[in-house]
Amino acid sequence: MSIASDIAFLIFLFAKYSFEKLKYIILSGERLDASNVRMAKDLMPRVDLYNLYGPTECTIDVSYCLCDDSKSVIPIGRP
Repeated sequence: MSIASDIAFLIFLFAKYSFEKLKYIILSGERLDASNVRMAKDLMPRVDLYNLYGPTECTIDVSYCLCDDSKSVIPIGRP
């Protein structure tokens, strides 16, 4: 199986396994598609999903967005 993104991999894992104590998922480094957020929230409604953003040349995230399944486009967030 080929998985092209972090969120797709997490959706795959949650479809197969249960992570009862997981509270947060923090993603960074790629565009987060709204359809993936909807699938993730369907599988993991109690888990908060954050989209972080930072300059490409470093690993520091400078903004965040708490994602929900009502958005049609996932923003990069705010400081």
